[in-house]
Amino acid sequence: RGMVHLALKDTASALADLKEAAADGTSPQRLFHLARAHHEARDREAARATLGRARDAGLEVALLHPVEQEAARKLLAEYGL
Repeated sequence: RGMVHLALKDTASALADLKEAAADGTSPQRLFHLARAHHEARDREAARATLGRARDAGLEVALLHPVEQEAARKLLAEYGL
């Protein structure tokens, strides 16, 4: 649901849903999605920190959905991770 909100540019709803999902169980993919929402909400500090946590938790770009792989590579490069 959070990713649907993000696609619709409803970042507030996306953040709420993705924070809840991450609280239910942290995974690299959930953290990546949350980092994307922070990025879209222009919260660069939270986006970088969350993306770093995703990377540290074992985020592998190749394991993301093909549609998300390019976005992951761009975010990792933009934040120097």
